[in-house]
Amino acid sequence: MLEFLADTGVGEMMDHMGINAQNVSLAVRLADIDGDNSVSMKEFIQAMHTLHDGSQKRDVWELNLTARAQGNKIDELTQDVKRLAETVSAMDAKLSETLTLMRELRNHN
Repeated sequence: MLEFLADTGVGEMMDHMGINAQNVSLAVRLADIDGDNSVSMKEFIQAMHTLHDGSQKRDVWELNLTARAQGNKIDELTQDVKRLAETVSAMDAKLSETLTLMRELRNHN
């Protein structure tokens, strides 16, 4: 999503306009709240305003990004645990069914 920032022409143009490419990159990452690599113009503008808000420090923004990334990982792990629990439950049901069938076969012999 930010590949255009690596273009030297874009970098020179941004420098000429007094725009810091690192701040643009950070603004895009801040605006991409759901992590889907898509940012609306409104989200981007809000993030750029946040970057120019002197009451917030860059390390706070980066901490916010780190916390968001960790939250996304926790969400993914939670989904993995739910799927694992469903699989274990299904396996348990199959095992119980198999044991019941084995007992029935043993009783008939």
